[in-house]
Amino acid sequence: GRHLIEAMIRIPVTVELASEFRYMNPILDEHTLVVVITQSGETADSLAALRLANERGAKTISIVNVKGSSIARESDYVLYTHAGPEIAVASTKAFSVQCSGMYLIALKLAEVNNLMTDEQMKGISEKIKDTFSAFYLGRGLDYGIACEACLKLKEISYVNAEAYCAGELKHGTISLITEGVPVIAIATQESVLPKLMANVEEVKARGAHVIVVTDKDM
Repeated sequence: GRHLIEAMIRIPVTVELASEFRYMNPILDEHTLVVVITQSGETADSLAALRLANERGAKTISIVNVKGSSIARESDYVLYTHAGPEIAVASTKAFSVQCSGMYLIALKLAEVNNLMTDEQMKGISEKIKDTFSAFYLGRGLDYGIACEACLKLKEISYVNAEAYCAGELKHGTISLITEGVPVIAIATQESVLPKLMANVEEVKARGAHVIVVTDKDM
C-alpha cells in the first residue's frame, strides 16, 4: 500500500506495526488517514491502534475480512475483503485480497487528487469517436484482454472491431489497416513487449491511429 500510494499519488505514507503504534506517540490529526489491515477484525493491537487514531481525530478505514467485527464497527469506513472463512493459519487468500484492497484505496486517492487519466481518455475518445472500425492487438495474456476489450466496444458502440494476436498481423489482417484506423495495442507482457512494439510500428507505417495501453515506460 505504501509503495502504491507514494508512487502513484506522491502522498507520504508511514507503515507501522500495530503493536508499536500506540507506544510511539504518533503524529495524528484530522488530515491523517489511518488504514488498519486485519483478517479477523478483532486483533487486540490493531484495535488499540484504531482507537488511538479515532481519539486523535484521524480518519480511519479498515480492510477487514470478518463482517461485524470490532474493528469494522469502530472504523469510519470499512472495505470488506470477502475472502471467506480463514481455514488455514497461512491464509494466503486473505493476504491477496488485502493487497487488492490497497489498490482500490490508492486508485480512489488518485481520483480525488485528479491524478486519473480522465482527460487523456476524453482526448483519445474525441479523436476516434467517428470511426467505423477498430482493431485490438495483444500477445500472450494481453491477447485475451484485447479480445474482451474488442467485445465491449462492439457491444456498447456498435463499431465493427476485431481483436488479433499481434503475431498474426502479416497473415492478411494488416491489409485491412488503412489511414486513420484506430489500433489499440495492449502492452503489459514484458517478455513479448519488443515483438508487440514491432507490430505497432508496422501498423503506424500504414497510417493507423495507434493507442498503446501499457504499464511500461515507453
